[in-house]
Amino acid sequence: MKLDSYKPLPNLRQDERDVVVKRSACMILGLFENAVGAESGVETNLQTGDRVVIYTDGLTESFNFEHEMLGVDGLREIVAEASNLPLTEMKNQILDRVAAWRHGHAQDDVSLVLVEIS
Repeated sequence: MKLDSYKPLPNLRQDERDVVVKRSACMILGLFENAVGAESGVETNLQTGDRVVIYTDGLTESFNFEHEMLGVDGLREIVAEASNLPLTEMKNQILDRVAAWRHGHAQDDVSLVLVEIS
């Protein structure tokens, strides 16, 4: 396995324009001793009403019946379509749509955190 495959996947931010991808520059916490360096942070300006979606690769690395991976672009589309729903409904919509895409049970952990800036 390539070392860069251990990097976490991007976070998504919904604003009034589009879903914006911000990539993390660190590796999975706890996997390597010095996984998080001093320059690993990602900064962005957030405004009231913006939403931050933080997730594990169990969502993006979901495969359908034809062995196609959902990927970041697929998740971005799902998030964009669910972004106007209340947070609880948005979370359920994302998880339900990923489950509908996936063939069989999840092969990896699935974690999803939604935050709305107030």
